[in-house]
Amino acid sequence: LDQPENALGKKARSGFGMWLLVWGLGLAGQICWNMENQWFNTFVYAKIGKDPSIITGMLICSAAATTFATFFFGTWADRTGKRRTFISWGYILWGIFTIAFGLTEFISKDLYLLMAISVVLADTIMSFFGSMGNDAGFNTWTNDIMTDKNRGGIGAALATQPVLGTILGTVVGGMLVGENDNYMRLFIVMGALVIVFGVISMVTLNKNDDVAPHKEGLARSYEWVNFHNDGSLIIIRKWSIGACILLSIVTGGIFTIYWKYLLIKNTKAIRHDHSKCTGELLCLAFVPFYPLYWWYSRGEEVKRGFSKNNHEAISAGIPYLLLSLFGLEMISAALLQKDFNSLKTEAILDMNQSTPGNIQIGFWKQFFSVFNFKRFFALKELVLVHVAIAIFFIGFNVYFAYIGNYLIYYLGYSPDMMGIIEAVPLVLAMLTAIPIGILINKNKHPFICIAAIIINIIGLFILYPIKAADVDPDSIFNLRIWLGIFVVGVGYVGILQTTKVWAKQLYPRNAKGQFEGIWILFFVLIPMIGGSLIGQAVVKTSGETFVNEASGLTEYVPNGNVFLVGAAVILFSLIPILLTIRYRKKAEG
Repeated sequence: LDQPENALGKKARSGFGMWLLVWGLGLAGQICWNMENQWFNTFVYAKIGKDPSIITGMLICSAAATTFATFFFGTWADRTGKRRTFISWGYILWGIFTIAFGLTEFISKDLYLLMAISVVLADTIMSFFGSMGNDAGFNTWTNDIMTDKNRGGIGAALATQPVLGTILGTVVGGMLVGENDNYMRLFIVMGALVIVFGVISMVTLNKNDDVAPHKEGLARSYEWVNFHNDGSLIIIRKWSIGACILLSIVTGGIFTIYWKYLLIKNTKAIRHDHSKCTGELLCLAFVPFYPLYWWYSRGEEVKRGFSKNNHEAISAGIPYLLLSLFGLEMISAALLQKDFNSLKTEAILDMNQSTPGNIQIGFWKQFFSVFNFKRFFALKELVLVHVAIAIFFIGFNVYFAYIGNYLIYYLGYSPDMMGIIEAVPLVLAMLTAIPIGILINKNKHPFICIAAIIINIIGLFILYPIKAADVDPDSIFNLRIWLGIFVVGVGYVGILQTTKVWAKQLYPRNAKGQFEGIWILFFVLIPMIGGSLIGQAVVKTSGETFVNEASGLTEYVPNGNVFLVGAAVILFSLIPILLTIRYRKKAEG
């Protein structure tokens, strides 16, 4: 029999070697992610202070680092085609900085602010390299090797690995931490595990796992406009203002840099200036007071240029200067972009069709080209899947960041008991991945997601009413807790397993590394920022509050309210899933 081809038309990996890498790299990565998501938060409560603000800072910064790294290394991997390099070195550096995170414990307890900042910074660096190895490297590689025959199996592996990672990470992590809170031992062991698999991948992966370099833009269009009275055409970069504002916010300002670059190019275009923008962009970023001059002068320049060539403009120097003084440059950028968008398009230059061959572009142009959401939004089913996963995991992050501290500091369990309490129900929940995989292969994605969301919400409602008085912390078995975690786990496995495969099936073939970055935007950045902020508000306003007599600091302990609020948010994820059913029927009809 012929060996099946993957999505790239290459002979696909198969057999024991492929599954060893899929499971070995995937599971090692998920164990390390679980440790970050679970034990880093309990480490903060045990070693620094019971303050959800520190956890929120960690989640937001690590999410931003993860998102940037996935886009950055995803673009780099697409341009070089060397998947194995990013997997191997990413995992090795990931393990090193996991161990380094534990060293924050040895900072003097008197330097509380320094400890808090160091923890956030160490977590951010660790997440950066973790994303290099796992998100931009491993996840893209699994997408490369996926075929019709192994899609269900790989999907099941990718979905069950987070659950297995949670099980092993919590059970083994609890044993390593122990009753004496020995977190350094945990970080050394887990960091070493990731380093070992990074070395194994370096030896095992070969040139056949690399792909052809891809140095082309993502179908980005530049629009020719008749700006000057003499009839000459100029290229103007038009963008949706709403998309620019949204991307500037969710990327933590990263996209703002590119947006300013586009505005500089446009202002140069109207005066036929084809010089590079690098110097002007650097001045805007690093020269004090230069932005004030730039916004005033460009506002006046656009106003004069538009008026001279019989175009209407709302730009003006004084308003832009005032907005800049008050830190409202985004409003100025939106107004300036509105003027450029108002120009009538005479023709469209498509970067992929303007010449007989595709145009090769520089790294940063390719990096930012993924933010051209015109192509993404054209894939309506893919958009709805991403919106659903974002809403679901906003609700997920409301409670999951605090579930360890809930079990330890609210219900009174020890860390090793907490691991077993989470692990056993999740082992049972993981078994549902087998029938779910069968349904996925039958293309039943929307219906699986609807069932998974409802089941997850039911599990959260089982956990919500449990009080500390209802639990004996010396007894490891409590039916309501075990049942609630099991039901939550079934829903979690179902939604994660299904949406990962669903999204991968809809990715454009020639830019999967960058589209993994879009997945991270909706799966990590938006949910972790939104979920952590909501979770912090819930813990601080409706959790248990104490005053530490030794330090005088107020301490906050999460209770069942995090499950209630999480369930309320998750309920809204049903809307985009239901819309996919309507979209599919319309497309088929």
